[in-house]
Amino acid sequence: MYDVVCPVCQSMIEVPAQAIESKTACRCPKCWSWLRVVGSHPLRLEAGSEDLAMSSAPSRRAMRLGEEDEES
Repeated sequence: MYDVVCPVCQSMIEVPAQAIESKTACRCPKCWSWLRVVGSHPLRLEAGSEDLAMSSAPSRRAMRLGEEDEES
């Protein structure tokens, strides 16, 4: 987890390392805005829209599908 300031509500939030490494979207737990990882060094976030939720969801879904395939 990395601590960063939300660009929308200016609150200090924690961003998961997985979101930074894969440069996907995460949600601010204070204002519920979607945030997109722009750069990892230095860590930079920018406000996004709901379409970021769709772009980040398939990676988690694919991971779950991959786990199911391994079990069968």
